[in-house]
Amino acid sequence: MPATPTLVSANVSNVKINGEVVPGLQFIDDKIGNGRVEGHLKVSSVYRPLEMVLTGSGSRKTFQILIELKKQGITIMTLSFDECYVTRTNFLMNANGVSTSEYTFNGTRIRQRF
Repeated sequence: MPATPTLVSANVSNVKINGEVVPGLQFIDDKIGNGRVEGHLKVSSVYRPLEMVLTGSGSRKTFQILIELKKQGITIMTLSFDECYVTRTNFLMNANGVSTSEYTFNGTRIRQRF
C-alpha cells in the first residue's frame, strides 16, 4: 500500500537564513547531484544579509538555510542546507516598479529531520 502524502502549508512554513526568517520570500528550490546542493531563492526587493555576504561587508561568507515545513502550524520536517554561499544574483524590476532579487547558492550538504 503506497504511503499517504503529507501536504504542508507554504504560508505557515518558515525559511530562515542564519536563524532569521527571510521576509518577502517568493520561492525557494533546490537540486542535489554529484555531491553538490544548488538552489535558488527569490525575494521581494532585496535581502540585505545576502547582499552583505556578496559585497564582503558581512562578517560571514557562508550561511545556513533552514526550512521548517509545517502542517496546521506544527513543524513536521526540517531541511538544513549547510555551508551555503551565493554564486549568482539577479535584480529584476517589472513595468509596475515591483522589484525582486534572485539568489543562486551552492551548499556542502542537506540534512532532513522529521
